[in-house]
Amino acid sequence: MSTLAIVNVPVATLWTSPEKARDIDAAALTNPQTLNKWLEQLPKPERLDLCDNNRIQSQVLYGEYVLIDEQQDGWAKVCVVHQKSKKDERGYPGYIPTAQLQEATVQTSERYVIVTAPRAQLWQHGKPTIVVSFNTMLPYIVEDDKHFTVETPHGTQQILKAQATVTASNAVGNPGTMAQAVQHGLAFLDLPYLWGGMSSYGYDCSGFTYQMARSVGILMSRDADEQATEGKEVNHLDRSTWQVGDVIFFSDEPGVKPVRHVGFYFGDGQILHSHSTGLPVEILPLEGSKLDNEVCAVRRF
Repeated sequence: MSTLAIVNVPVATLWTSPEKARDIDAAALTNPQTLNKWLEQLPKPERLDLCDNNRIQSQVLYGEYVLIDEQQDGWAKVCVVHQKSKKDERGYPGYIPTAQLQEATVQTSERYVIVTAPRAQLWQHGKPTIVVSFNTMLPYIVEDDKHFTVETPHGTQQILKAQATVTASNAVGNPGTMAQAVQHGLAFLDLPYLWGGMSSYGYDCSGFTYQMARSVGILMSRDADEQATEGKEVNHLDRSTWQVGDVIFFSDEPGVKPVRHVGFYFGDGQILHSHSTGLPVEILPLEGSKLDNEVCAVRRF
């Protein structure tokens, strides 16, 4: 029987297996968490190794739910319930340190607070507690002139209204458009790519499209190959039909090899994407780039 748990650190990394975590990853496995310390000490070879050796699957934000299937030696085998995946119909599977989870019951609320700043400070009894990522969603309790009061894994806390807004659901944000998602993505220009990344500490390509879409109320699958089957098909060969916010997919050999990359159409022949290890979120003119001849699908949400 699976049990429900809630993430109690700013960003919990979903590992492929406990054995995939290295000594250099220790700062990402703790609670309290020192995520910046982990990322600062990861030179490019170690960052590439996260992908090349299939170490990380995804990430989960503070206050989000997972189903725990089993626990052993400080690790929990989980499914992330809001991240759709063909790997498990219940949600994206992987492993999270048990120290970064706590038992939970399903909370229902008519209103939720969603973080709109790249990162936001939480406060408790007037003192700063933890800093959370863009798109973190927490149950709304009440508000005053300056703050929203929210329910968190650490009890009632406050967040500045300047860093958040209210939404009607904990699954998706206020209904919006993918053109608005693109505008949200501009806040992360020059943010270094992180394989498996799903937070404002670093996104991978499909984590970027997933979180920007979710910020406007559109819930996609977690991985690019599955995102490429969703939404409405757009003629990928006729670029005059593309619209700002369309999701563009790339393959090493279109029609032959699988989807390997994804980004947003920014307009004027350009894409907004989280590029690859060693490169940042950027706006890239397609013409003349390596990706120019690799477009394999375009979907509209």
